[in-house]
Amino acid sequence: MTDRLRFAVFRRAGPAGDLLRCNARICTGLGPWLIVVPTAATMLVLFALMAMTSLVGNATPVLVLEMLGSVLMAFVGVNLLRPEHQYHTLETVLTRPMSFRVILLVRVLLGALAVLALQALLGLYMRAVMNKPFHLGWAILAAAVSMAFLTALALAVAAAWRSPTFGFVAAAAFWALDLALGPRLNPLFTLRGYSAYLDTPNSEFNPWASVKVGLALLAVGLSVLAARAAVRPVAQRSARRYVRTGVAVLVGVLAYLCTGVVYQVKWGEAHEAELLNRSRLWYQTALVPYGPLPVAYLLGPAFARFVGYRAPGADLASTPGGVPPSRRDYDRQQLSTAAFGYPGSRWADNALYELGRRMLEGDNETASADEARLGLKCLEELVAEHPASPFAPPALERLAGAYERLGRLQDSRGAVDRLLGVYPTSPFATKAGKALLTKLADPAAPGGPRLPEAVAVADKLVRAAGPDDRPELLLQRGLILADATVGRAAEAQTVLQQAADEGTARAREAMAAMSEPDVEVLQRVRGLNDVSRRAKAELQKLAGPRRPGGGR
Repeated sequence: MTDRLRFAVFRRAGPAGDLLRCNARICTGLGPWLIVVPTAATMLVLFALMAMTSLVGNATPVLVLEMLGSVLMAFVGVNLLRPEHQYHTLETVLTRPMSFRVILLVRVLLGALAVLALQALLGLYMRAVMNKPFHLGWAILAAAVSMAFLTALALAVAAAWRSPTFGFVAAAAFWALDLALGPRLNPLFTLRGYSAYLDTPNSEFNPWASVKVGLALLAVGLSVLAARAAVRPVAQRSARRYVRTGVAVLVGVLAYLCTGVVYQVKWGEAHEAELLNRSRLWYQTALVPYGPLPVAYLLGPAFARFVGYRAPGADLASTPGGVPPSRRDYDRQQLSTAAFGYPGSRWADNALYELGRRMLEGDNETASADEARLGLKCLEELVAEHPASPFAPPALERLAGAYERLGRLQDSRGAVDRLLGVYPTSPFATKAGKALLTKLADPAAPGGPRLPEAVAVADKLVRAAGPDDRPELLLQRGLILADATVGRAAEAQTVLQQAADEGTARAREAMAAMSEPDVEVLQRVRGLNDVSRRAKAELQKLAGPRRPGGGR
């Protein structure tokens, strides 16, 4: 009864029904393995997940759907055309009432529906039973795109070589590479872009949706190539054909590697203002999956020097005394070459900052006078030659600190003045200004406190500060003005009252804007409340009776 009803529906559908009935019979008549393998693989993965529920992260379910679904669909897809491959009927187009592209599309869609149903059930289990919070709809859509791309790749290779096994092996090789290193090798051509984004948000995987769109377009293009290759006469297998295929594979691999390197480096360039001290390390980490391949030279010799690329087996250049340098010395050599040997390169500012930062790091006792001078020279040249660089504000902040530690307070104040004048909204301006302000107002400083200069610096800091920094800076300015030697007690009361009011207001605004507990916000609120408390306490002191000697 069920068969009669199904075939009645197909007959009423006309030619489309005949097409579906014919391909459905072919799909169901290909043997049990086409059903057993996907089902068994899904069940094995399910049992493994059940055994490791506590170890499964929030991104793992999406990774499973993207990777398992794609390899299963590639297996199913190439086997759906096994009759045509087996009987060499792909190119006999005259006997078909419809285009082979239509037949290919219908047959692949029938297989995709079965695989997607398995993946949907697996996803529902991971979400409902294993309590893993992920968006099932987006996960299934991301998995479907990965399935389409890998299946199209398998079909294109299988059609070109008239071998389903060869097509699946090619797809499986790409799948295995992507499972091991794919997102790190090339975030633009990875099957698991959505899971990589969930695992490391705010990273180079952020545009995962655009990556999926690109994979979908590639899947369409590969499907068109597969349809064209399938209806062409079988090409004779010759040495020339093997060489041509090898060259095509080599070009594809090189394009895959090159686009991955360039994309990751460009992402790092766009986010250098956020990376700062981690910038060089980020580039080095991005190049680690490529191993000894000289991919760093794709961005030029200056970049290769900047990241410290060394060819496999190459010895480090010995010092004049014949002693091989340490890793620190080698890094210094490479950074010096990138900074001063390629002054006009894109990486000169980054190299100058990294080298200067290392030479002045913490003002440690092990640093020689030559290293300190080199560090100052690097940062001074960076500020002078690359004022628009994102490394210029932190370089000025480090210069201000280095000058202050060397006792060159005038130079330190000049660096802070430039920070406040050129980069007033930079957090480094506030940080450097606070450090200088503390030094100028310190009673234990050599020569005593320099309160008039401290007042001038505090005025500039308050004018340039953001809403969250203003209360603390107002408090510091009020404390300086309240000193008896300054003689501006009335103005100090006004400033301290302003600090107390703004601190309380900012704390209330931060608490009102916090929808859920946030440690960082709570710490900021605690700091603002502390500023208000200290300002009010100082106001009470100023309002108290005068002590002998004219002070309060």
